[in-house]
Amino acid sequence: MNGDQRRVKILNVLENSLEAVSASRLAERFGVSRQVVVGDIALLRASEHNIEATSRGYLLVNDNQASSERFIGKIRSSHNKDLTENEFNVIVQHGGEIVDVQIEHPVYGVITAPLNIKSYAEVEFFIDQMTDHNAMYLFELSNGEHSHTIECESEEQFEKILLALRVAGFRLQD
Repeated sequence: MNGDQRRVKILNVLENSLEAVSASRLAERFGVSRQVVVGDIALLRASEHNIEATSRGYLLVNDNQASSERFIGKIRSSHNKDLTENEFNVIVQHGGEIVDVQIEHPVYGVITAPLNIKSYAEVEFFIDQMTDHNAMYLFELSNGEHSHTIECESEEQFEKILLALRVAGFRLQD
């Protein structure tokens, strides 16, 4: 199979997957290296396919999805890494998706990393990945201060998420 054929098949896998697909999994499936898959993803993105990289792999974002019907809000918080799992679980428990994490760096400015976490299993996977790789949380660069973009059904639901976070002891900033 040549590169064009492989990219069509990669796109097909992403279109039919409800969850992120890792480069390693795609590489194994198509008998190529992980780096070849990363290059294929870059070429697919360049040809205007909306493929998002997450900590769990690649997601094809369907531009036809009515995300405008969902509410998108921002929370600003400050805590240490030990509270991350609880923070994420509270958000997910109340119907929110953690779209990203953002920090304000004194030199680089705003740094954003996609998360797209919307289930307890995805929270657990993220925490396990951070632990297994002994990785530094992005907000450790900003003394714990960070923000998250949260997507949910409505503004009312977003307010419930904020209340639940406060009840759980999180101090949210305005």
